[in-house]
Amino acid sequence: MFLSRLLMSLAVLFCFTATAAAQTAIAVGDTVEGQLLAGVGTSAGYRFTARARDILRFELASTLPDAQLELYNAQGFLMNIGYGNGQNGASLVFIVYADGDYTIKVVNYGETGGSYRLQFAQEAVQALLPGQPVTVEMRDQPLYFMLEGRRDQLFTLSASSGGQMDTRMDVLDPTGDQIAYAYSDVDPVLPRLLIREDGPHTVLLYPPSNGLSGPVTVLLREIEPLSLDAGPQTITLNRELTTEVLSLSIAPGVRYRMSVSVLAGADVDLAVFMFQGDRLIARLSATADAMQTTALDFAPRSASGKTVITVRDYAVREGETHLLIVIEPLATGG
Repeated sequence: MFLSRLLMSLAVLFCFTATAAAQTAIAVGDTVEGQLLAGVGTSAGYRFTARARDILRFELASTLPDAQLELYNAQGFLMNIGYGNGQNGASLVFIVYADGDYTIKVVNYGETGGSYRLQFAQEAVQALLPGQPVTVEMRDQPLYFMLEGRRDQLFTLSASSGGQMDTRMDVLDPTGDQIAYAYSDVDPVLPRLLIREDGPHTVLLYPPSNGLSGPVTVLLREIEPLSLDAGPQTITLNRELTTEVLSLSIAPGVRYRMSVSVLAGADVDLAVFMFQGDRLIARLSATADAMQTTALDFAPRSASGKTVITVRDYAVREGETHLLIVIEPLATGG
C-alpha cells in the first residue's frame, strides 16, 4: 500500500507544473471545500505563501475513505505526506524552514469520489530564552517552541508538570532534522543539548500518553562545557545523563593524545566525538571495563583552537559510569 501511494505521489509530481496555474490561493485561517471524482490519484491543489519559522497545520475532513494530504514546494518536490487517520480525515504539520510558495494537495487514493473540507491554521509558537521559564497549558495537541541557537552552545532543557504527565520532547535543527529527544513517564529532561548549527531550533512537546492535561513549564538554561584547559576532568554518566560535553583550547599544528580511563562501571560502551566548528576532527568507539584506559591521538584542523568533545556511554542503564578524561600534547613525531 505504501509503495503504491508513493508511486502515485511521484506521478502527481510530473504533472505538478501543468496544473499549478489552476490552483486556488489560500491563506492562514481559510477553510475550503470541494469534491473529488472517483479514480485513484484524483486531487485538488491549493497554493500558499509561507515564511521561515512558521508552523502551519492542515486538517482534512471528508467522505473519502482513502484520502491523504501532500505538500509540495514551488519546484514540485514532494516534501511531506499527511496520511489518512482511518476516519476519513488526515492532518499535516509543516514547519517552514525557508520563505517561499508551496502547494497542499488533497489526493484521493480510493475508487469512489466524495466531498472534503480543508482547514488551514497557524500554530502558536513560544520563544524560549535562557533562564526564562515558559508556562503553557498542555492538552491533546503538540506544543511548539523556538530557540535561537549558536554552534557549540550547550543547554539543559526541561518540561515540568510536577510529575503528573508522561510526555515526549523533540528538538529539531534549522533544517528539520531531529538532534535530540527525551521521553519520561514523569517529566522529560535533556541535561545536555549541544547546538551544532546556527539558527532557529524547534522544540516539540507532545500530548501526554496518560491523557492528562494541565500546566507545563518549559525551561531552557545555558551551561558551560567542562573545560579541559585546566587539567583532567572526571565525569559521571548514568541513566539520566548518558552524555557529557567538554571543551578544550588547543594550538594548531600540535598533536594531542586523549586518554579515557574507566574508574568505575561495567561493560562500558563509549563513543567520543571531537568537533572544531562544523568539522568532526576525531572519533573514538570502544568497549571497556573498570580500570581500563582507551587512548586517541588527534590534531586540530584549524587555527580557531576551540574543540568541543562529547563523551557518551551507550551501555549505561543502571548505576553509574565514572570516567577520567586526560588531554596531553605529544612530542614531535609522537
